Amino acid sequence: MSTSDRIALALTVLTFVLVIVTAAYAYFTLRILKANEAVVDEMREQRRAADRAYVLVTISLRIGTNLIYLAVENTGRSPARALDLRLDSDFHQALPDHIAENIRTFAAFTKTIESLPPAARMLFLLGTGPLLHSAPTERTPKVFSVVATYASAGAQYEERTTIDLHPLLDHAAVPQDAIVEELKKLRTETVQELRRIAGSITASSAEKGTEPASQTGLG
Repeated sequence: MSTSDRIALALTVLTFVLVIVTAAYAYFTLRILKANEAVVDEMREQRRAADRAYVLVTISLRIGTNLIYLAVENTGRSPARALDLRLDSDFHQALPDHIAENIRTFAAFTKTIESLPPAARMLFLLGTGPLLHSAPTERTPKVFSVVATYASAGAQYEERTTIDLHPLLDHAAVPQDAIVEELKKLRTETVQELRRIAGSITASSAEKGTEPASQTGLG
């Protein structure tokens, strides 16, 4: 094999190796680009999740009473736009008949709410615990669902929340605020102490009032 043939063979081998190296470089570069795109998409999704609205539907109890409310609150950082709330069944308030209404017909559940700002909260009175317990199921269901459809952070959301009133109706304790309880306790103790002092003063006055009469009798 002549020198020129050896040189040509060497160039061919080098060219083949270079092609393989280039292909490998392109492959791994593509993998890195796809990985970077995935990271960017994940960061974008995390940012959207952090900034979006969250419409929370839950039950709220009024402290110190047996009143039960349906609460709708935006716990997110952005407004919930074009919010539609729907009940899956009629729900008549468990209140005296002359003021009881069907919550399903309220404006909040029949009309679109253009915007529910962050931290905004709406309360809808369902009734009192005892009346909810005894109310007929066909008028006042103990389990129902609320569907919330809204737009936020460039995306559309539809979320269904099932509300179960049963745990609140059977032997449910009336919630008490800790501060209110302490104030009631302090009031009771203060009243008892004042009565004790008043009793002591009355007894002392009675003793002073009878002492002269005892001395006169002895004379």
